[in-house]
Amino acid sequence: MTLGKGTSGAVVALILLGTTLAHGVAGTTHEAMAPAGRSPLQCSLTRAPGPEVTQVAADVPTLISRRAGQAPVVDGQEDCIWSCAVPLAIPLTWGRHGEDYALDVKLRSLYTEQAVYFLAEWLGDPPDPEQPVVSSRLTLHYDIPQPEFGAADRMCLVACHTAFTDNVGRLVYFSAQTIPPGRTDPLSAAGGWDDGVWKLEWSRELLVDNRFDLQFQDLDRSYPFFVKLFAWQEGRPDPASADCSLVFER
Repeated sequence: MTLGKGTSGAVVALILLGTTLAHGVAGTTHEAMAPAGRSPLQCSLTRAPGPEVTQVAADVPTLISRRAGQAPVVDGQEDCIWSCAVPLAIPLTWGRHGEDYALDVKLRSLYTEQAVYFLAEWLGDPPDPEQPVVSSRLTLHYDIPQPEFGAADRMCLVACHTAFTDNVGRLVYFSAQTIPPGRTDPLSAAGGWDDGVWKLEWSRELLVDNRFDLQFQDLDRSYPFFVKLFAWQEGRPDPASADCSLVFER
């Protein structure tokens, strides 16, 4: 996939909104070539009969998270296991509902029994050293379903997983947050800007002990999202995508 033209100091936000989709997909197992000195890694995909599939609309970009027999190492170095993932190039426009094309963000996803992993890449200019030392860079933003009728308290409405980088493009930290505020938790992440490309790798557990956060409990559901980049361009809206969908390949 070809990445589009970059933006200065761009920040990406991947926003997931929940709808239901049964996704029973046939799988395979193949071995990825490992760099010298490393053992081969396997991407294992299981075939399992599932319920009747509710199709995602044809015009909705769909990010497929493949089940991996071994988790990638979250170090920003793009382990060879990532060759098992299906890349999705998502076009962004200036503004959430804009018409002027800005750039593409390429996403990939893998998951294991415990966690889901993401890798985002996009072309971008060098970070602006005049920006604050630490600023937000990438957000995974979910719309959380309403609690069941009669719940003792009201849950948060939005869950954000946000990366923060410094003004030379290094990842400083990655956190899970909710809106309205519920709790902030650290996430495993690595990456940053190098030679004209932003590359950020991160993971979160499928199920977390934060009752305010979205749970990836039903792997036969789809999780709609949209991507947003924070371009820090005065007087111009940040680049954002149309609605997309995340599905777990079973």
